[in-house]
Amino acid sequence: MKTTLWRNIFREFKFSFARFVSITTLLGLGVFVLVGLKMTGPDMRTTGDHYYTTHKMADAMISSNVGISAADQSYMRNLPHIKDIQFGTTKDAVTKDTNQVIRLSSSTSQVSISQVVSGRLPKRSSETAISNHENHHYKLGQHIKLVNNQDQASVSGLKKTTYRVVGFITSSDYLMKQNLGVTSAGVGQVDTFGVLDKAAFTSHQPTFAKLTYNNVHGESYSNQYENTVRKNVSQVENRLDNRAKLRQQQLKQTALTNINQRQRQLDAKTKLLNQQKNS
Repeated sequence: MKTTLWRNIFREFKFSFARFVSITTLLGLGVFVLVGLKMTGPDMRTTGDHYYTTHKMADAMISSNVGISAADQSYMRNLPHIKDIQFGTTKDAVTKDTNQVIRLSSSTSQVSISQVVSGRLPKRSSETAISNHENHHYKLGQHIKLVNNQDQASVSGLKKTTYRVVGFITSSDYLMKQNLGVTSAGVGQVDTFGVLDKAAFTSHQPTFAKLTYNNVHGESYSNQYENTVRKNVSQVENRLDNRAKLRQQQLKQTALTNINQRQRQLDAKTKLLNQQKNS
C-alpha cells in the first residue's frame, strides 16, 4: 500500500513538474516579499536615525523676525531640558543665473551641522557651501551671484552678493529636494540652501536658535521621541510668546524715542531758521 502511494506521488511530480516548480517559485517569492516588508521599516528607521545622528539634528528651532538680543539668548539657554543650543542667522535671496530662491544660513558646529560631501565649509565672508543637489548647476570654485526681488545686486542682511562655491553639503534641516520652505523672496518658495560664515551677515544678532533636549529617548521620530519633544515645546511656548511681546514693546519704545528725539531736533532747527528770517 505504501509503495503504491509513493509511486503515485512520484508519478504526479514527474508529469506535473512544471506546475510544481511554478507553485514552489510563487511560495518562495511570497516569503521573500514578506521578509522584505518586515525588514524595510526597521532598516529605513535605522538609516534615518544614523543620518540624523551624524548631522546632530536639532530637536526644535526658535526663529525670530528680528535679531535675538543677548538677554533673550541668555533666557533661552536657561529653558527647561536644554542640552545644547546654538544661534545663527538666515537670509533668503534669488540666484541671478538660475532664478532660484536660496536660503543662506550661518554655519553651525554643534547642532544641525552640515556634512561636507565635497570641498569644505566656508571660512571667509566671500565663500559659500551649497546643497549637494546643486552640483549639476555649479562647480567648486564657481561664483554664485545673488539679487533681490527687483533684480538688483543688493540683498538686505548680506555684506556681499557674490560668493565663491567652496563645497557641497547635506543638512538634516532640509530632507526633501523640493518644498524647502516659504519665503518673501522670488516666487515665495525656497528652492535650495547653503551656508555662509557668520562674518558674511551685516547683523551680529542671530535670527534663529537650534536646540537639543536632554530628556529625549528612542529613535528619532518614534512615538516616544515625538511625545517628549512635543511636551517640551508646549512647556515653553507661552513663555516665549510673552518674551516676544516684551521684545516687541522694547523695539517700539526704542523707535518712538528716536522719533521724538529727531522731532525735537527738527523743531529746534525750524525755530532757529524762523528766527534768522525774522532778524
